[in-house]
Order: sequence, then structure tokens, then C-alpha cells
Amino acid sequence: MESFWPCVGEERTVPDYISLFPGSAEIAPFAGAKRNLCDRKEVTLEEQSSALAKFYLFTPTHIAAHYTGLITDDFTAEFDPFSPQFGEKFAPAYLPVSLKDWTGNEIARTYSDEFGAYNGLSYSTWEVNPPNPTGYGPTMMVTCMNDRGSDAAPDPFYQPGYSQFCYELPFMPGQTGYFDTPVVPTSAFAGAGYNNPDCAYPDTTPAISSVTGPDVAGPWVQAAGQTLTINALGDQVVANNAYSGPAASTTPFNQKSVTRHYGFGAQCTSPTAGSTDCNTMSSVTIGSVPAIITSWSDGLIQVTVPTAVPNCAVQQNAQYGGSPAQCGELTIIAGNGKQSVDTVTVTIGGKKPTVLATGQTIQNAIDTAKPGDMIIVPPGLYNELVLMWKPVRLQGVGAASSIINANTQPSGKLDPWRKQVGCLFGLTPDGRPSSAPYPGCDHSDWPGFSGGPEFPTMIVDRVPMEGILGWDTSVNGNLAEQLIEPSLMGAYEGAAITVLAKGVKIPAGSADPYGKGDTESAFPAGTTLLTSADCSGSYPTNFYCNPSSIDGLTLTNSSQGGGGIFVHAWGHKIQIANNRIHNNTGTLSGGITVGQ
Repeated sequence: MESFWPCVGEERTVPDYISLFPGSAEIAPFAGAKRNLCDRKEVTLEEQSSALAKFYLFTPTHIAAHYTGLITDDFTAEFDPFSPQFGEKFAPAYLPVSLKDWTGNEIARTYSDEFGAYNGLSYSTWEVNPPNPTGYGPTMMVTCMNDRGSDAAPDPFYQPGYSQFCYELPFMPGQTGYFDTPVVPTSAFAGAGYNNPDCAYPDTTPAISSVTGPDVAGPWVQAAGQTLTINALGDQVVANNAYSGPAASTTPFNQKSVTRHYGFGAQCTSPTAGSTDCNTMSSVTIGSVPAIITSWSDGLIQVTVPTAVPNCAVQQNAQYGGSPAQCGELTIIAGNGKQSVDTVTVTIGGKKPTVLATGQTIQNAIDTAKPGDMIIVPPGLYNELVLMWKPVRLQGVGAASSIINANTQPSGKLDPWRKQVGCLFGLTPDGRPSSAPYPGCDHSDWPGFSGGPEFPTMIVDRVPMEGILGWDTSVNGNLAEQLIEPSLMGAYEGAAITVLAKGVKIPAGSADPYGKGDTESAFPAGTTLLTSADCSGSYPTNFYCNPSSIDGLTLTNSSQGGGGIFVHAWGHKIQIANNRIHNNTGTLSGGITVGQ
């Protein structure tokens, strides 16, 4: 048995705070007591025996933490008798695993093996915390399964058929953490990960990465006759639906991914029957009107915008700088006979768009825009949850390039979103009715926006039977909403884009505009619906009055219930087109939900 010999170094008074980490202001054990230093020890040495005296070296760097975990798909069973998971849940193979600190910075990245297992080392802690029975306070990190990465191009091992699931996990010095970290499928038949549906375009389909005009970096031109530049998507690594699992050894069944080419090919001007690459006249149309091709190669097309493109269905009100505009879908037909699947909507004329500045958020652009404005979203990855609370046109340069990542990590990302939702419905951040425009909401960029002359603080409206204020939990009253779901969207919060709008006119002087008390969730007597006749400017968030659209964007990674796009109510005439909406989970839909 080992003896622990007493310390007999110089006597000193223990300081109030831990000297190893003075900046932590952690109270030291034995603070104020007189203790001997342990640089010398008193050892009793008996005849024919040896004595062991250990001296411990303390450094600011704590021993590393080990971790090992398993990623499983809790919706699927494993039936392969040769898999370690046989008879249990299926484990997706080769998923990326990201370790992030509390601010969202990636600390480390690893990958699961063919059976869903992963392991590694990480730094552990910085504080000794005696009240904790372990003696240490572990570092808490956000550990994300199937993390797509922070670049516009996803991690090559990222699988869009599965969700990104993040867990807050402890990393204790010198200990191994055992992590059970499931994911859930976000596409049909993700199942065992083998022979999945092929959601990517067929090889050699003409697809775009971006479309730009001469004046702005997006699909807008000032007038017909100007040049539009169309860039091809090119080679893309996509999931191989023929993959048969880790045991397969024959091509292509042993390939988890394959490369497909999404270029335009060579321009075909003289089609030949039976030809594989020139059987159809190459063409580009905008709103079904042919455009004059001035340059065509596999990677780039330039066309002259035609004059007969039809007018946009909804025109921007002149009050906000609008003027007549034309718009139409861009369509490309390659010489091989294949047609583009999604491109962008091209707009000709009207008010010049606003292009997001470097570092500017989409939300800031919406908050400062006028009704009906077009907001060009340049190529890049935008890590935000967007509230589209007025009719605007969100226009990406191409879904493959303009990407909204709706991941709710790091913690607290939803807090400003929830606060703004409450403000838009006319409530203070603590859930009380507003007595003046935006009290405590701190949105100085909103002057001129109101819910109308009757109740200016109600910028957007609920739907009938949606309680936003009250005490009766049977109708999702405000008390239950704020304490349980913390957002008026409840189970539908946190979509990549949430569309909110004004839809009703509550009579001036109504004693109960919020529908509280005995009339909770009901509109006051005399309430009428807004129509296109209410476009004088009194109701700027009435979607009847100005164009609104979501076009040319990728929306991904939403996990809070709202899905990719949630159009809450009153979003009249909104156009949603040319988007790639994938890898989202939602209460009713991971894609597009319209209404409650």
C-alpha cells in the first residue's frame, strides 16, 4: 500500500484565489489557512524497505479529454448480420463530426467510420471547481453530427439525407466521454444509407452557378438589349444511389459518391437525329421569350435580353420608387436535349436592386428595405434565420451559390429572432402589449413602418384562433407560449425563412385588439380583411400591394420546427421558385409550409 507523506516545505498563507488561474477569480481551497508547500516531503524510512514520495507538477494546461461516440439513425434498424449494429439501430457511415466552442468556432473535426463510430482527443478545462464532486468543471462544447462546414461548399462527407444534430457535451480532464449522438433522416428512404433515391440532376443536365447583369451582381438588367452572363455549375460530387455499403468491392457499388457534370456543352446549331450531344437546337429563353445568344461554351453563356418579356405579375408601388418591370424564368436547353431544372427569375427594369454589402446580413437588408425592393444575395454562406416581415424580393444569384444555413448553433442564436417576432406582433420583449411603437425593441431602422393608423404597433397579424396574449393554455395563450416555446411561432419557430405579414384591419377604438381575456385569440367585432384596395401606404406590410419573392437560394439546416420556408399567414401573391430546400426538419414539413 502506498503512503502519502506530509508536505514540509515553507509555511505560507493560502491566497484567496487560485494562483494557477488568477484571472478566473475562483476561491482557493483552504483560502486564508497556513499550509506547507509540497516541494519537500517528510518520509519515514524503515529498515530493509523503500519509500515512494511523489511530487506533482502543476501547469496551466490540463490533461486532454478523450471521447468516443456512435452516430445512429433512430428511425432505421440494422439487418446486416455482419455489422456490429446488427439487431440495433442503423449507423450511417462516414459522417463529419465538428467540435465547436460556445461562440461557434470550430475546434476540431473528425469523421465516423463505416459503422458510425468516432473518437478523438480535445482540450479539457481551465478551472478547478471544488464544489463539484469531481473536483473539476469540464469544458462544454457543441458537438455537431453531420456538420456541413462553414464554407459555401459543404464538407465532401456531408450527407444531405440526414439532419445536422448538435449536442452540448462535457470534456473532462483525463476521462473518456461516451457519446450517444443520433441523427434523423431528412429525405425519403434515407433508411440504411444504401441505394437511396437519386435526388441530384442526371449527368450533363445544364445547371447554373450564377447569373449576373452588367450593373449588379445578380439576375437584373436595367433594360432589354443588355447582356446577361450565365455561369455553369460544372462538376459536382453527388451521392451515389447505387452505393451498396462498406462490404461492396465492385465499382460503382463501392463508391459512396460520384462526380456528375452540369455544364452547357457545345452550342448546337445544326441538330442531327441520333446524336448524343447535338440533337436539339441550343437555346436560352426568359419568360418563354427567346434570347439572342452572343457567346456559348461549356462553362459560360452570354445572351442579349429580349424586349417582349411579359410584365411582372405584381409591380412595386411608385411610392417606394417602383416603376414598370418585366420578369420571367430563365430556361436553358442544351444540345443534348436536356433542359435546366432550376435557374433564376430574371427581372428587367424597375427600381435598382440592393446588393448585400460584404459582412451585411440578409436580415439587416430586409429591415432597412422599402416594400417591394429587390435584395440581391451574392454568393456565400449566410448563417442566419431570416424573418421576412414585409413584401420584398429575396433574389439569389443561383441556388448553388447563395446559401442560407439555418443552424441554430451557437446557443442564443434564436434569442434575437424571438425578440423580433414579439415586436412585430406588437408585444414588448416580456410579452406585454405595446403602448408605443417598438418599446424596448431597439429597431431604429423601422421608422415609417407600422401596422396601420388604428394599431401601429401590430406590424404583422396573427390568424384566427392563434392566441398571442392571454392566460388560457388551451388556445396557446401568450403565457404558455412565452414560458414553454419562448416564441409566438411556437412549434413552427426557426425556419430558414419565416414570412410574416399584415392581413386584417381592426376597427379603431377596439377595446380588445389582442383578443385577450374572454375573447382570447378572436379578432374584435368589425375586423375586415385587407385587400389590394388598401395600398395607399397606410399598411406597408400588406403583401397585396408590392411584389414579394424568394428565388435562387439554397435553404438548409433548419431544425427547430419551421422547416425551410414557413409562410405564416397573409403572404398574398408571394412567389417561391428556383430554390433548393433540403436537409431541414420541421413540425409538419421540412420544405415549404404555407399557413397553420
